Amino acid sequence: MVKDFGGVSATSRQLKATGYVITPDGVDKWRRRNNVPFKAILHLCTTARRNNKRFELLDYVLFDQDLRG
Repeated sequence: MVKDFGGVSATSRQLKATGYVITPDGVDKWRRRNNVPFKAILHLCTTARRNNKRFELLDYVLFDQDLRG
């Protein structure tokens, strides 16, 4: 998800523009944990809509078989 929004720094900047303040290091922690807080996802949805960018949440959901490898 972070990659689709332009990387760690770009994602941080875009989130700040919607009022969700987070540092690039914070975004990097999400990326490494493969876990983005729901509130941040809502702000990313807003960003995508403002930029007329496709955003489908299910594209980022890992199902049980995906987690088993």
